[in-house]
Amino acid sequence: MRKKYAPMFMALMCISAGSVACAAEMTEGENTEVIEIKTAEELEAIHENLSGNFVLAADIDLGGMEWTPLGSFVQAGEEGEEAETPDMEYAFTGTFDGQGHTISNFTINQPEGWALGLFGCIANTEIGNFMVENAAADGTVMVSAVVGYSYCSTVHDVTVDGAVITAHASEMSGEGMYGGVVAAGMMSTITGCSADADIIIPDNTANAGIVGGGLELTSVTDSSASGTITAGDNCYGLGGISGCGFGAGEFTGCTAENVTVTAGDNCYWIGGLTGYAGGYEDEEAGIPVTEISGCIVKDIEITTGENADGIGEIVGAGFFMEGLAEAYGMDIYANPTVYNVSDCTTENVTISISDVESGADNANGILTAIAGENGTTYENFFDVTLAEENYDLWYDCTAAIVGESAAADTVAFMQGYISSEMYGEEAIEYYTENPDAQTMFDCFYINGLKQVTFNPDNTITVLLEDGTTETHAYEYIGVYNVGEGETMVYMGEEISVAFPCDVYRSTDEAGEFNYFFLRDDTMEETGHIEFRYGKDLEELQGYFAGPYAYWLTAGFDVDADEETLKNTVELFVLENMDYSAHSEEAVSQLSDFIGTWNADLSGFGEEYAGIELYFTIDENGHGFTMMNGEQTTDFEAYAYDNGEKGDGAGIYIAYSNLEYEAEAAAYTLETNDSGETVLTLYAKDGVISYKKAS
Repeated sequence: MRKKYAPMFMALMCISAGSVACAAEMTEGENTEVIEIKTAEELEAIHENLSGNFVLAADIDLGGMEWTPLGSFVQAGEEGEEAETPDMEYAFTGTFDGQGHTISNFTINQPEGWALGLFGCIANTEIGNFMVENAAADGTVMVSAVVGYSYCSTVHDVTVDGAVITAHASEMSGEGMYGGVVAAGMMSTITGCSADADIIIPDNTANAGIVGGGLELTSVTDSSASGTITAGDNCYGLGGISGCGFGAGEFTGCTAENVTVTAGDNCYWIGGLTGYAGGYEDEEAGIPVTEISGCIVKDIEITTGENADGIGEIVGAGFFMEGLAEAYGMDIYANPTVYNVSDCTTENVTISISDVESGADNANGILTAIAGENGTTYENFFDVTLAEENYDLWYDCTAAIVGESAAADTVAFMQGYISSEMYGEEAIEYYTENPDAQTMFDCFYINGLKQVTFNPDNTITVLLEDGTTETHAYEYIGVYNVGEGETMVYMGEEISVAFPCDVYRSTDEAGEFNYFFLRDDTMEETGHIEFRYGKDLEELQGYFAGPYAYWLTAGFDVDADEETLKNTVELFVLENMDYSAHSEEAVSQLSDFIGTWNADLSGFGEEYAGIELYFTIDENGHGFTMMNGEQTTDFEAYAYDNGEKGDGAGIYIAYSNLEYEAEAAAYTLETNDSGETVLTLYAKDGVISYKKAS
């Protein structure tokens, strides 16, 4: 479920990677005078005193007035942090205490406007303790009944009753942000708020929630939502409480009840509580992991068109955008955001998808993709790959990288890492008593499982060792994270073990098969699937704790061919090797490859005519590729003669120093009739030959 989409706040409010800081602490303003507001005229007069301190001393019925928001969002600058920071001259920076009164019956009609609400933009302040009743707001970006954009502020104890928020498409509307109480929040807090609202957004818009729309580094506590969200095609970030909670510290004590979300085709990241949420465990990222606790999601109906993706009862998904790591120079951003769900309850949540297509990108999560059109049966992957007859698949690839003399020990280490027969409390006790022991995981099927069949109708059939079978129906309940906050040391480095899973719950009593946690692997992409199963939702989220500690299993299609098995073992080896240095032996194995190799593109069609392509490998195993005079790759090369020695056939591996990934290919080295040395690589995606330059 990883997609190439723009950050939530586009250029206007781009993901800040923790760089933005609140301009000032919340304050009651330099002016300590408190001004009472009793009439519509006095409420309008706030426009002339945006830094004043106000208390509402009476209910105000605006009688259908077309309202101009108090304070507006004018960017302090066009780039970076300044693009997200309001110019304080135009924002509301005073305080507003409603003292339990109501402001009712107003409209905002600015179809091309942004930062709209009773308050357009508030900054470094606090407002609350009032009700907004029968408000209607039309706009393009950051549209709400109460606050369009909240920057470094607190909005508390605000009730919205009967609001209608309508978005209009324009060049600015792609990222949207629409909410009943706060449309867009940056480093703010929403607490004790309640909203009953209807939100309508057109095609190609995003981030709509009945309390908050697009919330960045903004927590929501003790708040509730009811109402409807109606979205067009190609929309994302829709949820009962909020459309998103990127970097939100917490969603605590919130209730989404009697909420209906209706979305068109190609919509994604939709949740009963929030559409997407989370942050990163690495403190350097400056975006905290989101803690979701004590929340209730009840009587929710989510309906989408075709190709829905990332839909959950509580959270739709963690935020992810390819390219963030490069844009912000930190590898952590290459991962989906992390959030924890605890002590939350769901009741009567229904998810309906029209014409769901087969594939991983749909509201059924990954199950449809791993089931295939007719259902797929999986045996244990490591029972197959660790079989003695498949040892050479491990050895050959490993020998190319570490050298032949070190290959056996390296294979033993890697196989040991995934072949423990100890998990749960036994493993916890062992590693507590032996903290320096190599960490090993039990990756085999447990609780008598022999084979498992995933079916496209959301049923799962288990074949047990005693020959009996069970079939249960499952419902998709969203994305949950395993191993949150847990780390381990691997190859000398401490790494996070947290990973997201699509979670399915049995609709009947299935015992140890009540829940299936499925990672996003498919046979097509990685040659295997990875999953957990068990009887308790919370216990299955512990990777180093509880009865499922140190256990993650994998499945392999019983009908897969030998080439798939070979490619899958190669992938496992390549992903778990250390490429930090060439051993002398590994470099010596490359002796036949040192030099420059010119590609033969004659068989690739007219589009490749005239293209000059070659690669060079030096005596240290370092290589680079040139195409038409420009360098396209930088890599480390490895090779191993894995057949009859000296027969010119083996395995070749290139590790990219730019993408940090390795690829393997079988090779042959031959001398043609002209006396030229020809290297042919047989990769998964094709065959290509090179002639060695003299």
